Amino acid sequence: MKKQLTILGIVILLICVGLSGCEEQIEKYEDTTPSISFEQDSCNHTLAITNVSRTDILWSNLEVKGENSRSVGTYVELWNNIEQCYGTITIIYTPTNTQIESFSFSEIPSIEFLSDDVNNTLTVVSLCPTNIYWNNVEITGLCDTSNLGTYITEEDIISNCFGTISFVWKLTDTSINTFDFSDIPSITFVSDNDNRFFTVSTINQTDILWSDIEITGSCDISNLGTYVTIGDKITDCSDTIIITHKATNTVLDTIVFYVKPIILFEQDDYADTLTVTYVDRDNVRWIDDVLIGGCWRLGSFYLSKYVTVGDEFPNCDGEVSVFWMYAQEFELLCNFTFTPTPIDLEYEPYTSNDECLITIDNVIEQIFHWDELDFEVYGVTSGFYLNDSAVVDFWGHNLVQKGQVLTIENLTENNTYRVTIYLKSTGEILGRRTWTQ
Repeated sequence: MKKQLTILGIVILLICVGLSGCEEQIEKYEDTTPSISFEQDSCNHTLAITNVSRTDILWSNLEVKGENSRSVGTYVELWNNIEQCYGTITIIYTPTNTQIESFSFSEIPSIEFLSDDVNNTLTVVSLCPTNIYWNNVEITGLCDTSNLGTYITEEDIISNCFGTISFVWKLTDTSINTFDFSDIPSITFVSDNDNRFFTVSTINQTDILWSDIEITGSCDISNLGTYVTIGDKITDCSDTIIITHKATNTVLDTIVFYVKPIILFEQDDYADTLTVTYVDRDNVRWIDDVLIGGCWRLGSFYLSKYVTVGDEFPNCDGEVSVFWMYAQEFELLCNFTFTPTPIDLEYEPYTSNDECLITIDNVIEQIFHWDELDFEVYGVTSGFYLNDSAVVDFWGHNLVQKGQVLTIENLTENNTYRVTIYLKSTGEILGRRTWTQ
C-alpha cells in the first residue's frame, strides 16, 4: 500500500512539472519577438510575407502602422499580403512592443499622362500599380471625364481640357500632376442692327477654330474661314443669335437683331374696326413686339398670341397708332384716323345670354331728336328697342340724352354684333358699337 502511494505521488509530481513546463514555454513564445520577412513591391504598394519563424503568430499581435489595407486570416502565414501601402509602413510585435520591420513607399501611385495641347486631351500612358480606382483620384479643372471607367487603365482619355487641370491622390491629399491648357476661347462681337450683321472685335487666342464654335439662329456664315480672326463678319442675321463654345457648351455671346415687321391693316370706318390683312412672318408677338392703341376693345388674342391675319380690333375711335417695340424703344409702324361719332355708345351684358343693353354714354354738342333718327343692329333682324322714356322738349320732340338704354334681344353667345344709330334723312352715322355676345 505504501509503495502504491509513492508511485501515485511521483506521477502527480511529473504531471505538475509537465504543466509548469508548458506554461513556461507559452510565456517564452509570448515574450520572444518572432522573425518575419517581407518582400516589398514598390510599384504595386504591397508587402508579401516570405518567411515566418513559427506558425502560431497571431495577426492580432501585429500592429501595422501607416496607410494600408489587408484581408487575412487569424494567423500570420506565408504570402499574406499587406496592400495599398503609402508613406512609411512599420510592423510592430505588440506583446514585446518590438519593431519587426519598416518600409517606405511613395505617397502616391505612379500615373503618367500624355498631354495633347492641340486636341486638348490627356491620355494615360503608364501607371503603377494597375489596380488604381479613378474615384481615389480627384480631377479639378474644366474637362470631360465621362468616358472613364472604374479602374485607371492605359489609354484612358480625358478630353476637352481647358485651363489648369490638376490630379490629386485623395487618400493622402497629395498632388499627382498638373497640366496647363489654353483657356476657354474669349470672343467679343460688335453688331449692326440696321444692317443685320455682326463682326469679331477681339479674341484671346489666335488658334480658335470656327469648327469649335456653334452659331445658332438665322444668319449667313458662309464667308467664315478656318480660324476665328478679328473682322470676321456674319451677315443676314435676324432674331436671336447664340454663339457657343461646343466642347464646353459655354455661351460666348447672345446677339438679338430687331427686324421691323411688315404688317398691313384694313380700316373699316363704318364698323370702326381695324383688321390685320398681312404679316411678313409668323413670330411677331402682340405686346412684346407690336403695340396698338386707340381701340376700345383689344381682343383676347392681343394678350396671348402672335400677330395673325384676321386679328380684328373693334370700336376704334380717333387716332389709332401701331408701334413696333424693340430694346425698350418704340417705333411707329402706322397711323389710322377714325372719325369720332356724335353719340357714344357703351355695351353691357344683360341678365340672360340672349340679351344686352346699349347705353348712350355721351352726346356731343348737337341736339338730336329720336323721331329724326333710326338705328339698326347688324346680326339681328328684330327685338331691339329704346326702353327708356325719352325727355320731350318744348316742341314735343323726344330728345336723345345720356343714360338712355337700348335693349337688344334674340342674341346668340360668341357671335359678333354691331348697333348703328344714323340720321334718317342723310344716312349719316351718329353712333356705333360692336361687341361679341
